[in-house]
Amino acid sequence: MLGRKLLWILTGALVARVIVAVVWTPALVTDASDYFRLANGLLSGDGFVNTNGAPTSWRPPGYPAFVAAVLGLGQGNLLWIRLSQALLATVSVGLVYALGRRSYGESAGLIAASLVAINLGHVFAVSRVLSETVFAMLFLLGTLALQQSEAESGRNRAQTPSLAWAAFAWAAFAGVAWGAATLVRGILLPYVPLVGLVLLWRRGFNGRSLGIAAALGVAFLTTLAPWAARNAEVHYAFVPVATQVGATLYAGNHPRDGLVF
Repeated sequence: MLGRKLLWILTGALVARVIVAVVWTPALVTDASDYFRLANGLLSGDGFVNTNGAPTSWRPPGYPAFVAAVLGLGQGNLLWIRLSQALLATVSVGLVYALGRRSYGESAGLIAASLVAINLGHVFAVSRVLSETVFAMLFLLGTLALQQSEAESGRNRAQTPSLAWAAFAWAAFAGVAWGAATLVRGILLPYVPLVGLVLLWRRGFNGRSLGIAAALGVAFLTTLAPWAARNAEVHYAFVPVATQVGATLYAGNHPRDGLVF
C-alpha cells in the first residue's frame, strides 16, 4: 500500500499537472507541429511520411504513435494528450520515489519525489506536444526494472533457478522499456550497450551476469527490430531509430555561427 506521505505527493503532483494541462494550451509550433502532423498521417492511413508525402525516419516513431493513439481515442481533442501526459508525469514521480527508496531509503525516495513533483519544467511539460514526458517515464521504468534485476541477482549467491530466471526476466523488461524509450527519443541508443558493459564489469564475466546482460540486450534489440526493418526497406540502409540522430550529433559539435547551446 502507498504510504500517506507518498500519496499526498502523488496527489499534489497529479492535481498540479492536470490544472496546467487544462489551463495552459501552448501553440503547436516547430517540433510540436511536426509531431502532430506525423500523428495525423498515421491516423489518416498515409503512414509515417514527410511534408511531401514520402516515407521518412527523420524523427523516431514512438511519440507520434503515442499522439496518434491518444488522438484516436479522444476524437482529435488535444486536451486528451495533455491529460495523458499529466498522468504519465505523475507516474514518473512515483518511479523516482521507488528508485530513491530502493537506493538510499524511504526519506531519500520521498525527498526525490517531492523535488520532481514541484519541478516547474516537469509540471509545464505536460501541456506541450513534445516527447520528453513520455520518454522520461519509460526511461525511469526501465531503470527501476534493471534495479530489480540486480536485486534478484544479488539476493542469494546460491540462488535457486527460479530466482535466477526472475533476474533475467526483469532485465528483459528493462530492455523492452528502454527500447520503447529509444523509439521515442533516439538519444538513448548508445546507453544500453554501455549499461550492459557496466553490469559485466561490476558482476564479473560469469554465467549469471552474461545472462542478465544478454536478456537486456536481446529485449532491447528486439524492440527496435521492427522499426529498423521498416527503415531498411524504405532507405536501403541501416537506420536503427532515426536519421535525425546523426544530424543532431553533428550540429551539436559544429553549430551554426559557432554558437554552442
